[in-house]
Amino acid sequence: MQIGENFQPHDRLSAAELRLMAMRQQQQIDTQQQMLAAKEQRLRFLKTQESRATVTLAETERLHRLRERVEAQESKLRRLRALRGQVDLQKTYNVTLGNDLDSIRALFSEKEKELTLAVAKVEALTRQLEDLRRNRRGGIGSHGFIAQNTSNGVISPAAKELEKLRLELQYRNQLSLQQNARLNMQREVLQQRQMELNSVDKRIVELQSRIHKKRNLNVQNYKVQASKDDPSEQQNNNPSAAASNVTLHMRSASTNSISPSVRSLSRGNIVAVEPFSHVPTKSLLGGPSFAPSQAAMPVPNDKLFQNSMTQTVFDKPDPIKHQNQPVQHLRHPQQKLQQQQHKYQSQQQLQQPVQQQS
Repeated sequence: MQIGENFQPHDRLSAAELRLMAMRQQQQIDTQQQMLAAKEQRLRFLKTQESRATVTLAETERLHRLRERVEAQESKLRRLRALRGQVDLQKTYNVTLGNDLDSIRALFSEKEKELTLAVAKVEALTRQLEDLRRNRRGGIGSHGFIAQNTSNGVISPAAKELEKLRLELQYRNQLSLQQNARLNMQREVLQQRQMELNSVDKRIVELQSRIHKKRNLNVQNYKVQASKDDPSEQQNNNPSAAASNVTLHMRSASTNSISPSVRSLSRGNIVAVEPFSHVPTKSLLGGPSFAPSQAAMPVPNDKLFQNSMTQTVFDKPDPIKHQNQPVQHLRHPQQKLQQQQHKYQSQQQLQQPVQQQS
């Protein structure tokens, strides 16, 4: 019993130590679990940041590509406007050349009439000269005196006038030849300029068709990319994105509805912000006209027309402006349809004064 009593305190101490060790190990396990949870939370945070960084990088790259496309289209439009200005200057120059040719034709016809009169006068004088020569050969008395005067070097006034008319006839012939050569050169230059104008018109039509196709393709791509966005993020964003979506849709609809009327305009007209006065082409040299087959429609000097045309022809949705506003669909389709009808009616009201003026 004494021995058991001696070992009893030692056993109690060992059990207390074991309890302390168990408590310490439990605390270490709890701290390690807390550290593990903190590390897992940090890892999730880093993963979300990495995904956001990749998304923002893709968005910036896409916006950079869209900016490059917009700049390329703007440079093409500037070149197209410059070509249109050159074509209009060339047309005015051709009109002035045609007027000069008409005046030269009138002068040439007058000179031809004067030349025919001079030729008739020369023929009459030659007949008179032949009569005088016959009279001089077969004449006696006074006719012998006339022959003696001519043999002495005295020239009759009829011979002087005949020589003068002959020289004038030679001068008129040379002048008519020079004028004919000048007219032929001007005709060749005019034909060459008209061929250049036709080639420039074809190039302008080709560039217009390319720009229209690229604009439609960009609008379609923008709509597809906007439709692929997350609807949950769309509901949390600014509600003004719905209005921007409706305006974008109506702009594309108005562009598609007005583009045939714009294409029906003559290639000589400029559909731009500034007013333009078109000079109608006319057939030069009496031949067929080289004007385009479409009817030329002058552009009126109207601010409303300019604003509507610039909004429909050259206006397109700006992806940079709406980069922070994702597309958000309306909850009620009927309300969306009513807003679209209202926008379309306003566009039609803007187009009515243009059609009345044309």
